[in-house]
Amino acid sequence: MIVKYIIKKGKEKGSFTKWVCGGMVIGFFMMTIFLSYAQRIDATNAQDSLYFANTSVYKYLDKKLLGEEITEVVIKDPNAALDIFKENLKYNMNLNSDFTIKDGKTISGKVQIQDFIIYNVFNDRIEIYTLSKSGIINKVIKNKSEKVIAPNGYNVVETTVYTSINFDIDKLFGEKEKKEIKVGTDIVNYKDY
Repeated sequence: MIVKYIIKKGKEKGSFTKWVCGGMVIGFFMMTIFLSYAQRIDATNAQDSLYFANTSVYKYLDKKLLGEEITEVVIKDPNAALDIFKENLKYNMNLNSDFTIKDGKTISGKVQIQDFIIYNVFNDRIEIYTLSKSGIINKVIKNKSEKVIAPNGYNVVETTVYTSINFDIDKLFGEKEKKEIKVGTDIVNYKDY
């Protein structure tokens, strides 16, 4: 029945053009869906990569403090923590040494580290290590009675690593969209936010 209808319509004048145009519309629609799905997968993979890079920083926990009666969980070497974070981010996201993507995913250009912040929470103070634009880690000490809020609104109560990255995502017709991913990990309470 359907085949007869297609053959009958195929003999009408201009039907070839209708079929080609219809095929192009369907093809464009399918390509849009596929690209949207690929972008979502790349963004999810980037968020997972950032999360795993954050947790790698905890390699530099002060193990001496962990063994004492005072249960302070702190990262003792912020510079080494930054180095291992960068290495794991490059590995997890499949980046070159200059933080550009190795293969042709929907992520394009350079992945930029926007924020790298370590909040070391002691019994009486919070030491905040922040990566500056020039690549130097700055230290600020706050009294623990002061409320310390991470850039995403999280109230810091335990040692936490907060990071954010941004990159461009290729869209249709050569357009680009800026994507930012933010991840914080509280190692004591086993939370990510």
